[in-house]
Amino acid sequence: MSDAESSQLLLILDKLAGHFSDPYILPLEGLDRGSHHRTYVVTFASGVKRVVRISDPFFRQFGSGIVPPPKMRSEIATIKYLREHTKIPVPDVVYYDDDKDGSIGAEWMAMEYVEGNRLLGIWADLSPEQRTAAAVSIADVERQLLSLRFDSIGSLYDGGRVGPMTFLPSNNSGDTAPPDETKCGPFASIQEWLVAVALGELEYKTSLATTAEKEAHRAATVRSLRSTTVFDDPAVQDLCAVALHHIDLTPGNIIVDPRDPARIVGVIDWEGAKTVPLFAIRPRWYSRLKTLRLAGEEEVRALQVRTREAIREGVPEWYDATDERGRGLREVLRLAETSTWDPAEVQFEAVDRDVRGLS
Repeated sequence: MSDAESSQLLLILDKLAGHFSDPYILPLEGLDRGSHHRTYVVTFASGVKRVVRISDPFFRQFGSGIVPPPKMRSEIATIKYLREHTKIPVPDVVYYDDDKDGSIGAEWMAMEYVEGNRLLGIWADLSPEQRTAAAVSIADVERQLLSLRFDSIGSLYDGGRVGPMTFLPSNNSGDTAPPDETKCGPFASIQEWLVAVALGELEYKTSLATTAEKEAHRAATVRSLRSTTVFDDPAVQDLCAVALHHIDLTPGNIIVDPRDPARIVGVIDWEGAKTVPLFAIRPRWYSRLKTLRLAGEEEVRALQVRTREAIREGVPEWYDATDERGRGLREVLRLAETSTWDPAEVQFEAVDRDVRGLS
């Protein structure tokens, strides 16, 4: 830890000790240095442990790490909404400081500490039966998220209000500013949202130059999106319901009971969560296991299929939206996502299977 980080952390600890009238005990436990935060476990004199999470994008040192202003506020609102409306075990936020006075140098929060193991950290020690049981538990979390319903597309804010969509910090040194919050929703219709996607309004501002050819493709795509009637079809209305999407629901963000790795005791890292149509929610829960060589390709695909089937029992409309029945909707989504491409170069089949974790 650098001297600057140490000084910053001590200021935070003093604030917490004063707020809870509970002195902290040194040394601290450094829990994680992720891409977007520094995280510590703090033990107080009362014996209570809390997690301190400080916004500190790793990529800032490389000229990036831009953070959208409402990111942490939306994350906290999402956590509170989930604690009120689901049975998902989400650690509560017990203190938040937006650092408006600049005294800390970053926004930060303190959360409940959950005793348990990161599922990712113990995956290699699990039997095949335990891994399958963990997959079914992940399915239950996802099922609850997919069962929630909202009337617009965006991200959650205080009181469960859907507001502008928020995003993870930038990791591209060519980015110059976050998306314009006034153009990030909330979107009352799927078409309105997809037009914003096609126009690049939900992307970071960039210093990279565009071309006349790309902008011609974009203009044609936007015209196509504005004229499509695919979302008016009564037969697909259930596939267009708007639910909540945890954009990184993977074993690294799941805490399990040390005595029972199939029992989830905490789901963390809700930054960037958003409300989107069912057909746009295509989690790849286990792809990182393959990247880290903790599971082979066949096992990852089998776990993906098992999780999808378990969700299908509770939310069949989501399964249909991400299967053959929702193909046409996903084709339009792909069109919006590749708006500046030459249509002849846009692949759908292989990419669609990959983003659904079925390749």
